Amino acid sequence: MAIKNVFELEKYIQDFWKDNDIINKVLSKKGNLGSYYFLDGPPYATARIHIGTAWNKILKDSILRYKRMKGYDVWIKPGYDTHGLPIEVMVEKKLDLKRKQEIINTIGIKKFNELCKNYADQFVTVLNNQFKSLAVWMDWNNPYLTYTKKYISSIWWAINEAHKKNLLKEDLRVFHWCPRCETVLSEHEVAQEYRDVQDPAIYVKFPIKEKENESILVWTTTPWTLPSNTGIMVHPKIKYSKILLIKTQEILYLASKRLNVIKDEYKILDEFKGNKLKGIKYIPPLLKEVPALQKLISGHQIILSSKFVSEEEGTGCVHTAPEHGKEDFEVARENNLPIITLIDDTGFFVEDAGKYSKQNTMTANENIIQDLKSNHMLYHIETISHTYPHCWRCKTRLILKSTRQWLLSVSQLRSSLVSENKKINWIPEWAGKQRFQNWVENAKDWVISRQRFWGTPLPVWKCNKCDDIEVMGSVQELENKIGKTLIDIHRPLIDTPQWDCKCGGIKKRVPEVIDVWIDSGAASWASLGYPDETQNFDKLWPVEFITEGHDQTRGWFYSMLAMGIIAFGTSPYKNVLMHGFALDSNGRGMHKSLGNVVYPEELTEKYG
Repeated sequence: MAIKNVFELEKYIQDFWKDNDIINKVLSKKGNLGSYYFLDGPPYATARIHIGTAWNKILKDSILRYKRMKGYDVWIKPGYDTHGLPIEVMVEKKLDLKRKQEIINTIGIKKFNELCKNYADQFVTVLNNQFKSLAVWMDWNNPYLTYTKKYISSIWWAINEAHKKNLLKEDLRVFHWCPRCETVLSEHEVAQEYRDVQDPAIYVKFPIKEKENESILVWTTTPWTLPSNTGIMVHPKIKYSKILLIKTQEILYLASKRLNVIKDEYKILDEFKGNKLKGIKYIPPLLKEVPALQKLISGHQIILSSKFVSEEEGTGCVHTAPEHGKEDFEVARENNLPIITLIDDTGFFVEDAGKYSKQNTMTANENIIQDLKSNHMLYHIETISHTYPHCWRCKTRLILKSTRQWLLSVSQLRSSLVSENKKINWIPEWAGKQRFQNWVENAKDWVISRQRFWGTPLPVWKCNKCDDIEVMGSVQELENKIGKTLIDIHRPLIDTPQWDCKCGGIKKRVPEVIDVWIDSGAASWASLGYPDETQNFDKLWPVEFITEGHDQTRGWFYSMLAMGIIAFGTSPYKNVLMHGFALDSNGRGMHKSLGNVVYPEELTEKYG
């Protein structure tokens, strides 16, 4: 036949491949240089791919074709992330649901999770077809899917390994929280989405008890946290000044190096080290507005901290709200400061916040500033521009709040993370030896519980009486425990199995699901079916090669390494290629929210 153009040529080639089963023949061909384990980083099955994802897969395909031609037996199974907020948020948008409670009230958890699975299945098909159309040769008939019973069982095994090694803990701490999704987020999720914002920066007077016209001058960029204030931190060794404002005859205390923030004529009355201020009692500036502050019988005093106070910004006097700051929470525990909880899971003030009850944090910000003015407690107000973390899926501004969560004690593994990273071959070298190394050297404990619905259930059963826990190491172990085969192990069905505790109580599953990054972090063995199936694992593991964009230094590259060390004590991969992004004409990354996405079909339909 006479081929007239590139489109006819492509169809001819694709038909030839299909009629002669070329792709399957190539993928199943055994090389003479041995096995080569490539692991495909699973994209979220949430939407069509844009040209950046196309570039990612074509790069992988090119390298793996080369390895096959060299004579390697290449393992090339693709996969998809099918759990978590990426799927849930898309389904919520489709149903026009704005809040988590609406899911429970309108359709229920069971129906919602069914819709999430259907949504994921729909886009697995869409993405498969897109990748096939780009001539990416992988096993598209059999990708690994993170929502399957078999895959979840492999994750449970890893969580149980963490439990055996005393790395799985439940603790009350301050975490980043999304008030729209109503769930905690981990450090590497928070690192995914920072946006430029403008916030009020206010200088507030905290009157000293039994001292007329004397106040501690405090600086904060979060006025909405003032109702939860229980202390003020000062540095024990830096120099502080006691000054008199000439015009108003008020006396203020602040760090000597920060006197430049004073806008009025003043006279220095005294200078001394910060430790002289320890224990001074003060009156919180919103005392009459907030009943919770009036109920406290301790706190509202100056405490010392050389770790969290600086003379490089603010006033050297740090407003301390243990409910809304990680450092604040740590200092509160050390100094027995009380903790006031006034914000609910949706980011609104509760009844005990008094005047600010039922207001969200941003609305309360404005009203609190106005009240400080009315009470003559506001010395000065500015506006600052800075980057601030937002939810990586719904883009809502995050808040910090204390909550009890399940964690993996990754901070205990920092030395292993650092040493194992040094064994990995990074291309380019600086990606691993600088950027990634800096991240793992400061690895925090990984909060893995999520207050959501569509995800791998946390395999922890806890007694309602003595708090003793059991961690299931596989789905089979649970089925043997309850004497029943489970068809679906997602919520709400997985929430029903329970059994008697030796203390006389009842052991029920904790309600949380697991961080979706655990799903992809377990891919090196879960995609092989380990530990239920060992043949491919024994032949292939660890992974020879992975490649993704630079955003994955705080994402998949990290979750894979952390999970590999937790489960096996070693890195699950040997070689990493960190590639760049496809950018628009203005040098920005492509995002649908920016309207700058180019889809591969726009090019292939025009140029072939």
